[in-house]
Amino acid sequence: RTALSRSARACWSSIPSRAARTLLLLLANLSCEDGGITSPENEFIANVAFVAVASRSGGNIWSEIFVAPLDGRIKRVSVARHCFCRNPSISPDGKRVVFQSCDPVTSPTEAHELFVADADGSRLRNITRNSFVDQNPLWSPEGNSIAFESERAGVRDIYLTDDSGTTVTKITDSMYPSRLGGWSPDARSLVYSSLLPDSQGTAWQIHTVRLGGGGGRQLTSGGGSKSDPVFSPQGDSITYIQNGRLMIMDNEGRGLREIPTGVDSVRPPVQWDLDGRIIFYHGIRGGRSDIYRVKPDGSEQFNLTRNGPPGSHPAVLPYGRQLAYVADLTWRKAVYLMDLDGLSQRPLSQLSVEELGPVGRKPQ
Repeated sequence: RTALSRSARACWSSIPSRAARTLLLLLANLSCEDGGITSPENEFIANVAFVAVASRSGGNIWSEIFVAPLDGRIKRVSVARHCFCRNPSISPDGKRVVFQSCDPVTSPTEAHELFVADADGSRLRNITRNSFVDQNPLWSPEGNSIAFESERAGVRDIYLTDDSGTTVTKITDSMYPSRLGGWSPDARSLVYSSLLPDSQGTAWQIHTVRLGGGGGRQLTSGGGSKSDPVFSPQGDSITYIQNGRLMIMDNEGRGLREIPTGVDSVRPPVQWDLDGRIIFYHGIRGGRSDIYRVKPDGSEQFNLTRNGPPGSHPAVLPYGRQLAYVADLTWRKAVYLMDLDGLSQRPLSQLSVEELGPVGRKPQ
């Protein structure tokens, strides 16, 4: 209903047919899914964010965050010229973006601070103003918490805060560094990898931690580093990458197996469709980089970008009907969109810069 204009809502009660009302709602929702309508007040709602690398005379290079719906509008979110911006994450309602960048006082040359801004670039605020490394922020599914990595205790651990940075809670407490993977769909757990000693030295292992008590749990062991874990949309499975192979297990570490991919090496990120029936990944085969899809049982392997430019960094967008990715156009990189079957490949923007690493807004 929020997608309807004021005039449409005003005459809502004058529509006599219940079927007609249902059709009007359906059309409004479809318009929202296509990115054509954002809100009654035409509020800027972001569906995808990416990093653009800019260069100026004299060799100065920096990067900025860009956010966009799917209707062609693009907004720049900047901290300061010559600052590198990285790892954007869009809030589930599409109204805010969190990312890491530099602070002129505490980290003038490194992207070690977290910033939050409205999706249109306004109300920029530094939520972790300190001399420590804070990085890789990720909104919770309900949009009221931000998980991130920080070295403020001497080793990289995972913390939680809100969009003001007022309260910070330490989630992991280890002698070894941890890397954030993702949230569970119910926002009650985090999955992450932690570097632990083993018989051959050290290896990254997959863990989960229950928020609000309950402690953490190590799900994997043995040789070979495991990285980039992510929950399935139902929260019952976890995928991760081990030595270029795509692995899957249940959320307690049982039933571990490899998902056949048909590529030489799998690279992050790994993305699920919204129904948990298809997995998208960046694969290298014969030296070429492409976007692939496969079912969790290893069937229906398919190269989505085989007939176009090489691709990387897949990102499933809200409503589950489109995929953003980085297309390698030889002379530059650009963020492209395509349908989940690989059709309708098209550029999201026409920026004359190198565009990297799109991320999609997760639906509420």
